[in-house]
Amino acid sequence: MKIVVYTLPYAVANETDKINQLFDAGLTELHIRKPGFSKDDLYSLLSGINPRYHSCIVLHQKHELSKHFQLKGLHFGPNYFKGASGLFRRMLYAGKSRLQLSTAVSDIKKVDDVSTIFDRVFVGPMYKKFSEQNVLTNFDPFEVKNTVSKSSKSIYAYGGIDYKNQERIESLGFQGLVLQSSVWKSGDVVNAFRSFLTHQSALEMVDRVFQIA
Repeated sequence: MKIVVYTLPYAVANETDKINQLFDAGLTELHIRKPGFSKDDLYSLLSGINPRYHSCIVLHQKHELSKHFQLKGLHFGPNYFKGASGLFRRMLYAGKSRLQLSTAVSDIKKVDDVSTIFDRVFVGPMYKKFSEQNVLTNFDPFEVKNTVSKSSKSIYAYGGIDYKNQERIESLGFQGLVLQSSVWKSGDVVNAFRSFLTHQSALEMVDRVFQIA
């Protein structure tokens, strides 16, 4: 299962240095979500990231910056390609095969309604952010597993994911998960991320053992 990291929605001290360190540590996909940033702010942030990692970045705002950087993809709202204006947008982006297009929904039942132009769908938030017991919110595990297993889309889980529920997310069949606060608010972003990678490798090893048995 793939691990994706989202930025925090606001500026972080020494953020470009930390992002470069995350990539150096093995991160393969970063989503830059900065709703309050201007185009110049985002340009500055992207410029501070090592160019060799630009192809691992998905941008959530100011998509026109993809003309200046060789990015991995762009993230849009689920209704971006619907309606008459959406049809025109679809024509514009359909030819940009190099760009991965993703969106997010808060209801697992809406996954099948997502436009086929999207390569990936993020579903969440999966967990209550301030719950002492990480209980799934608005998601029935059976329904989630059934939808994910039947969908032709790559479906990723986001929201409140940490060590305590990482294994649970994988058991539901998601192709990937999103880390955010569990990395950025850890005090040491690189070690926090590496811990998730280690845990993920352990889970995959256990799965292979059971498959062989």
